[in-house]
Amino acid sequence: MRCGRSAEADSVSTAGREAGRPLEARVEELLSALFEKDRTRLALLVEALREQRPRLVHLYRALLVPVAARLGNMWRDDSASFVDVTVASARLQFVVNELTAHVDLDPPRAALDRRVLLARPRGEAHTIGLAIVEACFRSAGWEACGGAVLEADSALFSELQSRSYSVLGLSVGSIAAAEGLAETIKAARKVSRNRAIKVCLGGAAVAGEPRLFAAMGADFLADDAMDAVVRAGQAVA
Repeated sequence: MRCGRSAEADSVSTAGREAGRPLEARVEELLSALFEKDRTRLALLVEALREQRPRLVHLYRALLVPVAARLGNMWRDDSASFVDVTVASARLQFVVNELTAHVDLDPPRAALDRRVLLARPRGEAHTIGLAIVEACFRSAGWEACGGAVLEADSALFSELQSRSYSVLGLSVGSIAAAEGLAETIKAARKVSRNRAIKVCLGGAAVAGEPRLFAAMGADFLADDAMDAVVRAGQAVA
């Protein structure tokens, strides 16, 4: 007598078979799953990636960054609606949170003098990159505060006044969001409890126009999240 398998058993089996696929081969799969109304395939993909337990650096560079970049391109060239991209970005944020809680972390370093405050310029709509940056800093032993919820306004200045931070990281996804950034950096230094605070600029706009952002008063620019962690460590060493 042949017995039927439960849907749950089939899901577990599918996730197990998929766990060995290379991350680079999953970019299109993850991107497609982010736009599906039914979240079943997305859940199975996250489960398979959990079983794979990739190193954070590889997960970031091979999968999360390419998918985030594709979403940004869709938003800029209108190949997908604003609503669809917003929903997909929120789901990618969920994926980042789920996976960075289960990946193998690099050995943490001493937390002394390693506190970073992350924020986005006023009006910046691209926030998924900050979630990835935050995860990378934490995996390297930093105390990472702020993030996508913190905008470079009075809330940022208040936080800089109340606590001492080694590094301020600002993620800029578009040239339009760079307006007033130099003034923001100057004001942040002025109110910072740590007068020796280092300021880092990163994000898609910075990577695309490094000369423009090099003149805005930051201590260093970062090509990507892992580069930001390395450069921040060097800056406070």
